Amino acid sequence: MPMIQDLIGQFDELVIVTNEKTSVRGAEVLVMPNLGYDFGFLYRAISQKDLSGYNTLAFINNSNVLVKDRSLSGFFEWGRSNGSNFYGITDSYEAPPGIERSKSYHIQSHLLIFKGNAIGLLKKFFREIRFDRFFSIKDQVELRQSIINDCEVGLTQYMMRNGERPVALYSAKTMTGKYRRQININTHVHLWEELITEGYPLMKKKIVSGEWKPLLKNINNKYKYIR
Repeated sequence: MPMIQDLIGQFDELVIVTNEKTSVRGAEVLVMPNLGYDFGFLYRAISQKDLSGYNTLAFINNSNVLVKDRSLSGFFEWGRSNGSNFYGITDSYEAPPGIERSKSYHIQSHLLIFKGNAIGLLKKFFREIRFDRFFSIKDQVELRQSIINDCEVGLTQYMMRNGERPVALYSAKTMTGKYRRQININTHVHLWEELITEGYPLMKKKIVSGEWKPLLKNINNKYKYIR
């Protein structure tokens, strides 16, 4: 578990939320059903915590692997000085179905950091969108799209409406500008190797597994970067 080992020591408390019984030295494990995808785990986990004493909260899912000889320590070091209360490692202008392009900007939810006022806004966000309603959606396609629209995109838009300034270390605007691509592409698909060349420490598991092979021309290059 290289990713988990890389996170131990970055925080005073590490909580792993999973639907499989496991134990990890140095971490608290919460086992619960997978309801509402990643945000469902986050919602129920923070509902069990008194966050009033926290100054930083990280939300990191398991959709990535660490690139060989890389660490997230550079990201966390950048985060301590970027001046934002809500930030992540990548962002996106990709508009999912049902979202206006002008309101599509979001920090990608595989790695989100909340500090200060943004922690309180996170709990308020879940209340205001009535997150419990997602638990009654049985159709998984509908549920997934609702989570993407209302939570992944909706959370960033909510933070912006409430005065927070979201930033990402690997900006889609910067990456697509440098490599002359449309700003609304998925950089994790179309610029995955360029991201790593720029210092990005992660690779999507769907690249490692080959699931994205039909989308990538250079997928065999992955072997240069995986452990």
